[in-house]
Amino acid sequence: MTVCIIAVIAISALSVAAISYLGSEGWTWNPIWTPDGPKTTFYFDAEVGATTGIVTLDIDLSTGGIVLDFEDNATLLYRIEVEVYNRTIDVDGEPDVTFSSNRIALDYTTGGATVVLGTGVDYSIDLVTTTGGIDVDLQNDARVGNVSVTAVTGGIDFTLNSDVNITGDVHFDLETSTGGINAEITLPPGVDGSFVAATSTGGVSVSAPGWVAVLLNHYETPNYDTASNRVTITAQAATGGISANLY
Repeated sequence: MTVCIIAVIAISALSVAAISYLGSEGWTWNPIWTPDGPKTTFYFDAEVGATTGIVTLDIDLSTGGIVLDFEDNATLLYRIEVEVYNRTIDVDGEPDVTFSSNRIALDYTTGGATVVLGTGVDYSIDLVTTTGGIDVDLQNDARVGNVSVTAVTGGIDFTLNSDVNITGDVHFDLETSTGGINAEITLPPGVDGSFVAATSTGGVSVSAPGWVAVLLNHYETPNYDTASNRVTITAQAATGGISANLY
């Protein structure tokens, strides 16, 4: 009983921490270090055009939050807004988004990035922030392959909706050193799944109706081993709680 109480307290505490990063009414960028002064928002966008094959989204921020969403728009390749304090611009220059060799890239120091992708191509996703929260919503007929989300210090909020297109054997890796992970996973029709949660300090809470408990904090759908289309999800938090609903 004592262990259960401690686990619940840990998850609750991390939920509060996650809200401080993600906001109580939706995500808002809220880094630990917030300098005074005005901010500037930079806008970047591109259309799919003749682009084919898998497009990689690669975002790396030293400090700041990342929001990723999908829009049911076959002509949109990306639309990205980066909000930066003017003091940061004076020191580090302006942020820049590049697209080359099927790679969308943003590598910057301190800023909040809001990213919207379309549905005209397949995407692999690699998001990293050293200090800040990450909110990923896979929806609206998105075509998605492998996903890697890393918040060294910060919470992760991850959602997979049933209308997402997944083909083959893909992996979703969610990792934070200090922070909580909240995952809402609804498998698309014809896709099987595996979910594994691991934390060094913190509680794990998983609801998985219709899934099979393989080991402690490891769940699989009944046909996972033989499925041709499947997603393997790992959630790791060194210091923090993990909460997941699997459908």
